[in-house]
This record gives sequence, structure tokens and C-alpha cells, in this order.
Amino acid sequence: MSVVQFNEFKSEAEQKRLLDLAEANTSPDELIASIVSSALGEEVVETTRIVRGETNEVYGIRTNQKRDIILRIGHWDKTTFQREAWAIEQAVAVGVPVPKILALGEHSTDVYYCVQEKLQGTPLDSLLFSHNLPKDRAKRIVENAGEMLGRLHSIETTGWGYLSEPTKGQHAKLDDKYSMIEAERKRIAAALQATNLPVADVDTILSQLKSGLQAFEGRQRLIHGDFGPKHIFVDDNDSITGIIDWEQAGSDDPVAEFARWNFWFDKNSPTAWLKEGHERVAKLGDDYDERFRIATLESAIWTLLYFTYDSPLKDCAVRAVRAIAEATA
Repeated sequence: MSVVQFNEFKSEAEQKRLLDLAEANTSPDELIASIVSSALGEEVVETTRIVRGETNEVYGIRTNQKRDIILRIGHWDKTTFQREAWAIEQAVAVGVPVPKILALGEHSTDVYYCVQEKLQGTPLDSLLFSHNLPKDRAKRIVENAGEMLGRLHSIETTGWGYLSEPTKGQHAKLDDKYSMIEAERKRIAAALQATNLPVADVDTILSQLKSGLQAFEGRQRLIHGDFGPKHIFVDDNDSITGIIDWEQAGSDDPVAEFARWNFWFDKNSPTAWLKEGHERVAKLGDDYDERFRIATLESAIWTLLYFTYDSPLKDCAVRAVRAIAEATA
């Protein structure tokens, strides 16, 4: 393996954390070669490990046919890449640029793969943080990304949560969506207490969430689920060449996308820009602010759980509790 590619703007501590996660799941060269051979009938000439996320193994590969591809390997849920394929198919139908899927498969009982074409361009997060993208250009790109979200959110869906079929969420009822969080009540309470920050008690938080979620009823649309600058590729003319990583695609109120963007990216690429672009294509409703509050609360709860138990990171857990406190004030 010739190169390991990071988010070049990340701190050394964050790079080390991502590398530690990557090293815990690194496939041998022989396995990578076998997957590419069986999927495409081509040989691997050069491999680059891309360390930009926390879930799948990601490799940039040049084949003996001088083709550049992206290989992603998962080990936990074989439906993940199928879900992504469904979402990409829907996105193409409404004019959202996406990478072409070249092959999906299962190499063994715990190795699942997706081979995609490599997009041209640079991830927007690199442009924002490493290339010092001027504000006017950043705004234009983010507004264009909002327009693409507007197209995606024109696709009506049923149910809630991750896709279990092309336009159907895994949970039939909104109450089922809430029940997933209710089941985490004890862990939420412990995570809140661990940060030692002033925040409402877990009963108040979950009560507000349960009543507020009712405003989402009937608003289900296809969502990307992880829409952010690192998944938006941009060419030298500031045109978006594609949106990647659809494995968290689901059925939900579109405000869920804005709540997550606001939590992670608002400082450098304001959510207002994204919203402005979206509303050129599709309005978000007069009650957007209240739905946004509830979506923020829900997203922050899941973020708190993840960074407390799954991948402990105190700074992110603290940010999540602050978001919960603001949403329930």
C-alpha cells in the first residue's frame, strides 16, 4: 500500500484517532486484489488508504486498465451498501450528481464491498479548511449543494429511519422512531451526567422530543443522512461533480439534514446558505424553526450516545449536551 491519505486539515490528535480506527480494520493487499479481480476482472496496480471517516475501509485504487476506482469495505451490515445503491438510483432520477456504482458484493460472511468510480474534483471540506476558499465562492457552492438537497427532498418516502427498500424507511410508524431513543433512556441519563453541564433532566428532554416529533408526520422525504462538506466534490470551476457516501440514506423530515449540518459545519459554511439554496427548489415550511429545534434535539442525543459509548470523544459529547440544553431551553 503506497499512501495513507488523511483529511489534511485535521489536527495531529484527530489524525491519530482516525488512523487508530483505520488500523483496527485494515484488509490485506491480497483481499483487496481478490475483490477487484472478482468485481471488475482487473488487477490492482496502486492502492491508497483513504482515512476520512470512521466506519468503512476506503481505498483509492488504480487498476491495470488505468482506471481509478474507490473500493469501500464494510464488516458489520451487508445491507449498508444496498441501501446506498437504492439512494443513488433515486438521486440520479432527480438530477443529483453521484458516483457510479460498478459492483456490489459479499466476499465472505463478514466482508462486504462496494466499488465505485472515482469522482473528479476536491472535497469541499478540503477547499474550506486547507485552500482558504473565499467566502463568496464558498457561499455559491453551499447554495448549489442546497439546491441538490432540494431535488433529493422532492422524493417522497414512507416510514422512518434507514432505507429498508428504495423509498421506504425501516420503521413503519413515527412512534417507532421515538421508541429507539426511549430505549436508550438510562444511557442518555448517564451520558448527560458525565459531562457535568447544566441541562434539563432526561424525562424533560424525552418528553419534549416525543411531543415535538409529531410535527414531522407526513413530511417524509428521501434524505442523505450524512450530508456535509467532506461528501461534496467540487471541480476547478466550483461546480459540484458529485455527492458521495449514501450509506445512511433514510426516510425523514428534511429538517434532519439541516440540524446535522448546523451542528457540525455552520461556523465555516453557514446553514443559512444551504437553506437558501434548498428553498430555490423546495420550500421547507412555515414551521421550519420548530421542526429544526426538534431535529436538532434528536440528532444531538444520538451524537451524545455515539461519542460517549461507541467512539468516546469528550469534546464532541460536550458539544452535544450543549446543543440539547439549547434545544430544550
